[in-house]
Amino acid sequence: MTLKSLIIAAAMATTPGLAFAMGCSSDHVVMSCAAGSIWDVEKQRCITATG
Repeated sequence: MTLKSLIIAAAMATTPGLAFAMGCSSDHVVMSCAAGSIWDVEKQRCITATG
């Protein structure tokens, strides 16, 4: 194998691991509010929906 092929193979082998590691941070929190509530971005909590 040539050096170029080795570099490409190494990059392809490490890419899935890097993608997985980036998805495990606390920046991506999934939350759903109870029925009749909506997420308030400013207050960072669920509030009762009006209207």
